[in-house]
Amino acid sequence: MGDGSKASCPRCDTVLSSKHRHALDRILYFSISALLCLFYSSLFGFLQMSVQGQERQITLIGAVETLFSLHELTLGVFMIIIIVGLPTLFAGLLIFLVASIKLNRATRRSIQLLRIVGYVRFWNMCEIFFLGILICQSLNPCSMS
Repeated sequence: MGDGSKASCPRCDTVLSSKHRHALDRILYFSISALLCLFYSSLFGFLQMSVQGQERQITLIGAVETLFSLHELTLGVFMIIIIVGLPTLFAGLLIFLVASIKLNRATRRSIQLLRIVGYVRFWNMCEIFFLGILICQSLNPCSMS
Protein backbone atom coordinates (compact mmCIF):
# COMPACT_ATOMS: atom_id res chain seq x y z
CA MET A 1 0.00 0.00 0.00
CA GLY A 2 1.28 3.46 -0.90
CA ASP A 3 0.94 6.63 1.13
CA GLY A 4 -2.64 7.87 1.34
CA SER A 5 -4.14 4.62 0.04
CA LYS A 6 -7.03 2.89 1.78
CA ALA A 7 -8.39 -0.64 1.96
CA SER A 8 -12.20 -0.70 2.05
CA CYS A 9 -14.85 -3.35 2.39
CA PRO A 10 -16.41 -3.95 -1.05
CA ARG A 11 -19.88 -4.42 0.47
CA CYS A 12 -20.31 -1.56 2.92
CA ASP A 13 -17.38 0.67 1.88
CA THR A 14 -16.04 0.80 5.46
CA VAL A 15 -12.36 1.76 5.60
CA LEU A 16 -10.46 -1.23 6.99
CA SER A 17 -6.95 0.16 6.77
CA SER A 18 -5.23 3.29 5.55
CA LYS A 19 -1.60 4.31 5.27
CA HIS A 20 -0.41 7.77 6.23
CA ARG A 21 2.95 9.36 5.57
CA HIS A 22 5.29 9.32 8.62
CA ALA A 23 2.54 7.92 10.86
CA LEU A 24 4.93 6.44 13.43
CA ASP A 25 6.92 9.66 13.67
CA ARG A 26 3.75 11.68 14.18
CA ILE A 27 2.52 9.34 16.90
CA LEU A 28 5.90 9.60 18.64
CA TYR A 29 6.04 13.41 18.44
CA PHE A 30 2.44 13.87 19.54
CA SER A 31 2.89 11.47 22.47
CA ILE A 32 6.03 13.25 23.67
CA SER A 33 4.23 16.59 23.30
CA ALA A 34 1.28 15.25 25.28
CA LEU A 35 3.54 14.18 28.15
CA LEU A 36 5.26 17.59 28.17
CA CYS A 37 1.91 19.41 28.12
CA LEU A 38 0.61 17.22 30.93
CA PHE A 39 3.70 17.95 33.00
CA TYR A 40 3.50 21.71 32.44
CA SER A 41 -0.25 21.77 33.02
CA SER A 42 0.32 20.39 36.49
CA LEU A 43 2.61 23.35 37.28
CA PHE A 44 0.29 26.16 36.19
CA GLY A 45 -3.16 27.07 37.45
CA PHE A 46 -6.07 25.62 35.53
CA LEU A 47 -8.93 27.15 37.49
CA GLN A 48 -9.07 30.78 38.54
CA MET A 49 -11.93 32.47 40.38
CA SER A 50 -12.45 36.10 41.25
CA VAL A 51 -15.02 36.90 43.93
CA GLN A 52 -15.43 40.36 45.48
CA GLY A 53 -11.94 41.42 44.45
CA GLN A 54 -10.24 38.31 45.77
CA GLU A 55 -8.63 36.06 43.23
CA ARG A 56 -7.96 32.37 43.76
CA GLN A 57 -6.04 30.10 41.46
CA ILE A 58 -5.58 26.37 41.82
CA THR A 59 -3.24 23.95 40.13
CA LEU A 60 -3.95 20.34 39.33
CA ILE A 61 -1.71 19.16 42.15
CA GLY A 62 -3.26 21.77 44.47
CA ALA A 63 -6.72 20.43 43.69
CA VAL A 64 -5.64 16.91 44.65
CA GLU A 65 -3.96 18.19 47.82
CA THR A 66 -7.14 20.07 48.73
CA LEU A 67 -9.25 16.97 48.23
CA PHE A 68 -6.90 14.97 50.47
CA SER A 69 -6.92 17.71 53.14
CA LEU A 70 -10.74 17.64 53.10
CA HIS A 71 -10.58 13.85 53.68
CA GLU A 72 -11.99 13.15 50.22
CA LEU A 73 -9.48 10.36 49.62
CA THR A 74 -11.58 8.47 47.09
CA LEU A 75 -12.20 11.59 45.01
CA GLY A 76 -8.51 12.58 45.21
CA VAL A 77 -7.31 9.17 44.08
CA PHE A 78 -9.95 9.11 41.34
CA MET A 79 -8.78 12.53 40.15
CA ILE A 80 -5.12 11.43 40.06
CA ILE A 81 -5.97 8.29 38.11
CA ILE A 82 -8.34 9.91 35.61
CA ILE A 83 -6.60 13.24 35.02
CA VAL A 84 -2.93 12.28 35.39
CA GLY A 85 -2.55 8.51 35.38
CA LEU A 86 -4.54 7.40 32.33
CA PRO A 87 -3.22 10.11 29.94
CA THR A 88 0.34 9.43 31.13
CA LEU A 89 -0.17 5.69 30.65
CA PHE A 90 -1.66 6.24 27.18
CA ALA A 91 1.16 8.49 25.94
CA GLY A 92 3.86 6.38 27.58
CA LEU A 93 2.58 3.17 26.02
CA LEU A 94 2.39 4.82 22.61
CA ILE A 95 5.99 6.00 22.92
CA PHE A 96 7.09 2.52 23.97
CA LEU A 97 5.20 0.83 21.13
CA VAL A 98 6.50 3.20 18.46
CA ALA A 99 10.06 2.80 19.75
CA SER A 100 9.74 -0.99 19.70
CA ILE A 101 8.42 -0.90 16.12
CA LYS A 102 11.15 1.48 14.95
CA LEU A 103 13.86 -0.65 16.59
CA ASN A 104 12.35 -3.89 15.21
CA ARG A 105 11.81 -5.24 18.73
CA ALA A 106 8.03 -5.75 18.63
CA THR A 107 7.02 -8.94 20.45
CA ARG A 108 3.85 -10.63 21.67
CA ARG A 109 4.04 -8.31 24.66
CA SER A 110 3.69 -5.39 22.24
CA ILE A 111 0.35 -6.78 21.07
CA GLN A 112 -0.87 -6.97 24.67
CA LEU A 113 0.26 -3.37 25.25
CA LEU A 114 -1.54 -2.32 22.08
CA ARG A 115 -4.74 -3.83 23.48
CA ILE A 116 -4.25 -1.79 26.66
CA VAL A 117 -3.80 1.34 24.52
CA GLY A 118 -7.07 0.55 22.75
CA TYR A 119 -8.86 0.26 26.09
CA VAL A 120 -7.33 3.40 27.63
CA ARG A 121 -8.13 5.38 24.46
CA PHE A 122 -11.81 5.48 25.40
CA TRP A 123 -11.01 7.30 28.66
CA ASN A 124 -9.42 10.29 26.91
CA MET A 125 -12.31 12.72 27.49
CA CYS A 126 -13.33 11.38 30.88
CA GLU A 127 -11.20 13.97 32.71
CA ILE A 128 -13.12 16.81 31.03
CA PHE A 129 -16.42 15.36 32.25
CA PHE A 130 -14.95 14.84 35.74
CA LEU A 131 -13.70 18.44 35.94
CA GLY A 132 -17.09 19.69 34.77
CA ILE A 133 -18.79 17.81 37.60
CA LEU A 134 -16.33 19.22 40.15
CA ILE A 135 -16.80 22.79 38.92
CA CYS A 136 -20.61 22.50 38.87
CA GLN A 137 -20.55 21.02 42.37
CA SER A 138 -18.29 23.80 43.70
CA LEU A 139 -20.45 26.55 42.16
CA ASN A 140 -23.76 25.16 43.39
CA PRO A 141 -23.17 22.55 46.12
CA CYS A 142 -26.86 22.05 46.93
CA SER A 143 -28.00 21.19 43.40
CA MET A 144 -26.39 17.75 43.24
CA SER A 145 -27.32 15.18 45.85
